[in-house]
Amino acid sequence: MKVDHDVAASTPLAAWCWLHVYSLDAVAIGLCWHLVMTNTFCSRDPIWYESVVLGLSIWLIYTLDRLLDSRRLTPQHPHTLRHQVHWIQRRALSAIWCVVAIVDVMLGALMATRGQLVWGSALVAAVVVYVIAVQSSGRWRQWFPKELVAGMVFSSGVSLSAWMQQFPHQGAELLVSTGLAGCLFASNCIAVACWERRLDQHQGFTSWATLHPRSAHWLPLALTIQILMTGILFSVGRVPALVASCLVGGQLLLWAVTRVHRHPVSQRGSDWDLHSVSLPVPTFSLLADAAVLFPPLVWVAVRCVAAMIGMPTQ
Repeated sequence: MKVDHDVAASTPLAAWCWLHVYSLDAVAIGLCWHLVMTNTFCSRDPIWYESVVLGLSIWLIYTLDRLLDSRRLTPQHPHTLRHQVHWIQRRALSAIWCVVAIVDVMLGALMATRGQLVWGSALVAAVVVYVIAVQSSGRWRQWFPKELVAGMVFSSGVSLSAWMQQFPHQGAELLVSTGLAGCLFASNCIAVACWERRLDQHQGFTSWATLHPRSAHWLPLALTIQILMTGILFSVGRVPALVASCLVGGQLLLWAVTRVHRHPVSQRGSDWDLHSVSLPVPTFSLLADAAVLFPPLVWVAVRCVAAMIGMPTQ
């Protein structure tokens, strides 16, 4: 069936749906977890430019990845809403991407310290390697799946301030916390990949789920193991209380989402098939992202309320 792109482009969506389509939910997740990591390990809130550079960088990485994917999109075949939007609006988004990239680089160069530039450059190099690897083909994906690498890179980014300030003094706690957070973020990516497996197969995209079709069945077990590991490592003092709370909260919520939605989206009734549904909403992806975002967001909200009524926030 052929997609009517004029219908797709004009279909009204709720604001929270556009947050996902344009990767702003990933930015929110990154900023909230950055606040948790920096507050925990550095006993301070992030400096304003740290948050701005991080948020812009996350948006740049996600948008670039989707724009590159949209270049290989076959519009006549089933695909996700976010890929469809990036394909339709690729010229405008490319121009915006260039402007945001210039602002991000200039802000980092003008405001960052020498140490931040060194650590940030190392992370940028890792991101460049990740993007090149993801857009290429090869057997490496069987051993270094995109979702796992993305989760670890994302975790390294949100904990970068903590690494700069506290390594090697809290190296063990930082390594464990970053690793567990990376596993949670990777699980989020794998959950979405499982849900979109059939759409990726139609497009010829490679993901963990297309390589391992039964991933949706063992993902709840993997999250259960993560919950147990987080609890054990917290009990022996390797994971700080705040980080452990946010991790377990995200793991439990994502476990619940994966238990409820275990069947991959198909062509009919999907967010791609605009003729079979009145509102093309990527529901599962939103729920998976909300599961990771909700625990640190609750903590941020509690801190804001405490600050307004004059209670200590540390």
